[in-house]
Amino acid sequence: MPTPRTEITSALVNGTVFVAGGFPISGGHTDLVEAYDVTADSWSQVQPLPVELDHAGAASAGGKIYVVGGYLNFGQGIISSATYEYDPVGDTWTSRSPMPLARAAAATVELDGLIYVLGGVGPEPTISLVYDPMGDSWMPLAAMSAEREHLAAAAVGDSIYVVGGRQNVVQNVATMESYHPATDTWQLLTPMPTARGGLAASAIAGRIHVVGGEDLTQGGGTFPEHEVYDPQTDSWLKAASLPTARHGLTAQASNGRLVVIGGGPQPALSVSGAVEIFRLASVGGTTGLPTITGDSLDQPPATGGSPSRLLLVLAVTVGIIAVAASAVLWMRRNYG
Repeated sequence: MPTPRTEITSALVNGTVFVAGGFPISGGHTDLVEAYDVTADSWSQVQPLPVELDHAGAASAGGKIYVVGGYLNFGQGIISSATYEYDPVGDTWTSRSPMPLARAAAATVELDGLIYVLGGVGPEPTISLVYDPMGDSWMPLAAMSAEREHLAAAAVGDSIYVVGGRQNVVQNVATMESYHPATDTWQLLTPMPTARGGLAASAIAGRIHVVGGEDLTQGGGTFPEHEVYDPQTDSWLKAASLPTARHGLTAQASNGRLVVIGGGPQPALSVSGAVEIFRLASVGGTTGLPTITGDSLDQPPATGGSPSRLLLVLAVTVGIIAVAASAVLWMRRNYG
């Protein structure tokens, strides 16, 4: 990416990823929008955002891009409720109806032509929001299970999957839950193996690829983890790690490729212009999914276990019985 940035957002239109806003190395934030042509592996600069933003959300619908929310002043905690529409053909921005609740560091995703904003920082942060570009209108939706921000989301089939994030600024979470627009309901699913916020996600061939993030522990760094969720089996597996660990990054799926852009390689303010692409050998639909090289991250069942685990349990049990028998004999000899 020509301008290394972190805490960016992006949307994909016709094989081009538009990367908007964020923190450049100079500090502050930016209105910059740069466009990456995935096939040509080339960058161009387009019309900037109407305002400087970081931690905004973006998604595309009907060939246009919608950028929502974000921080107008991160240091002072001033959050935007604005909605901006970008037309790549005309290279123009238009203001649309604002969100009913301001949001920053939220997850934003498109499904069936509607734009969903989930979680984040702002008033009533568990309340989800949906935007109808055709009617230029917003509507509140059912609440998530708990507050979390710096989270990620992707859509598969008729559902939206919301993963990770952090709570109270200092605690990463592994929560995975799905939202079902048809019933306006949420469902808790198997948690992500690696709790993290500041991550990115996108869906390829019916599976959700989750990458990056920031370690909030003392002396922590950034995550290279690449974990993949299969909605059909409610299970996780581990895939090839990011070559460059980073947080505040963005990811888009294009023609069976996961395109991961920007972010910060170190916690807090650091920036990267890296573009790294994960490729599947083949891409199918939601049935007959392609194999992803990696290890299963499913948790062992609550009952049963491997032969070695059972042998260990048996050995411990025999030991306890032997000790108890020795104690009984000792008491009989000494106390009759």
